[in-house]
Amino acid sequence: MERGLKALNRSCSVMVSSAAFMLLVTRIDEAAISLVIGACCCAVCGKILKRLFDHSRPPTSSRDGQGMPSSHANSLFFFATSIAARLGRGNSSLGWSSGSLVVDVVATGVCFAYACAISGTRVYIEGDHTIEQVVAGVVLGSTCAVVNEVFVRPWVVPL
Repeated sequence: MERGLKALNRSCSVMVSSAAFMLLVTRIDEAAISLVIGACCCAVCGKILKRLFDHSRPPTSSRDGQGMPSSHANSLFFFATSIAARLGRGNSSLGWSSGSLVVDVVATGVCFAYACAISGTRVYIEGDHTIEQVVAGVVLGSTCAVVNEVFVRPWVVPL
């Protein structure tokens, strides 16, 4: 199990980047563009906060640099919260609903389960973060997603 979670953790960056790329290739609309803009802004906020907090990684980490907030938790919870918000809008022009409430709930659950699993590996398996660093990443990513949905997305011009 631990080996599988480590492999999943290592593939996280590739999976998130690939998902964003596929989104832009398959859906070039204001929803996709605002999601990518929001993700980039969220990543920049995370980098700025890392420098401001200057909170070291735990001694168990083999990585250098600051650990607060966790970039993995930040980006994963940004995407999970954004997807949940968009699926929750149903079949309106603002949402990405599959048309089935069950499918939308399962998809949202899978996104959050993946985000939790990877974030947990950063503390308990990889030892790259403390719980506080991961929680800070979760809060930042989720907050950025809400801010993006409420304030950024309405300003993106429909294509």
